[in-house]
Amino acid sequence: MVRLRKAASGAALIVLGMTTGCAGLLSFQSARPLPAGTFQVALEPSYLVSRAKTSGETQLLPALSVRYGATRRLEVGARAGLGIRPELMAKLSLQDAPPHRAAVAVATTLGAWWYDGSGTRNIRVYSQPALLLSLPTGRRTELTIGEKLDVTWARDVDTGAWGIAFTPAISLGWALRPASWFAVMPEVVMGYSLLHVGTGGPVVGGGFLLQGGIGLLFGGQPR
Repeated sequence: MVRLRKAASGAALIVLGMTTGCAGLLSFQSARPLPAGTFQVALEPSYLVSRAKTSGETQLLPALSVRYGATRRLEVGARAGLGIRPELMAKLSLQDAPPHRAAVAVATTLGAWWYDGSGTRNIRVYSQPALLLSLPTGRRTELTIGEKLDVTWARDVDTGAWGIAFTPAISLGWALRPASWFAVMPEVVMGYSLLHVGTGGPVVGGGFLLQGGIGLLFGGQPR
């Protein structure tokens, strides 16, 4: 009986990991890094729709991010917001791409937070490695395609049940830079809860999420 309860708790925990605090799947960034020594502050309102086999939810999720051009190719930052899990961010450009050429970068996030609700108390740690490709579509516009994998580990502090969820996702964003200090970037992302492992055994599939938002980017801009 105890084992069954722990398995059920673990399954619920994993589902919550997919449908709660997943706003970080949007990145609102180019594969091109910020110029070294410059800051960027972004307002990032978004709307999230998630669906599992037996449940679903919608959320309006405002966020704020800050980025800094640490070197010519390295960018670091942080993000937080209402209903959004806090995270640290980093991006490394793989090449020196002029404005009229495609740019490629690898990026990742790292975050942790405490969840207390729906009859469970748990701690969660996650990361999102990603590959970004940016294609210029005009003198002041750019299309960015991202492929990423959200990996979230969670543990229920009361039962000891744990789980790791793997959610691949693909994003599409388009940036318009009307000024050297400002850009607007709408972005959409779709993710699929591919695999869960942990208490109760592995589970393949389980749900999807769709998120859209718009980033208002102030300060330094990629060049």
